[in-house]
Amino acid sequence: MRPAELERLTVAVAADRYVELVRARTLTGALSASTAELYARDVATLVELAGAGAVLDDLTGADVDAILLAFARKPDGR
Repeated sequence: MRPAELERLTVAVAADRYVELVRARTLTGALSASTAELYARDVATLVELAGAGAVLDDLTGADVDAILLAFARKPDGR
């Protein structure tokens, strides 16, 4: 039997899916709209730093470390 094909998600696609889930949780009352917007803004910054077209499976631990360090150093505009 052949293994299942895995979908190679880009950072942008994964981020969009995550933000959709976060916004859906506002409809159930699990999150406030303002919290969802903060999450969406942080995820957009992460996409910018990682590169929208980067494939998640291709990111290394060193890539993630560099992205998180850049994220921590970037002013958030709040």
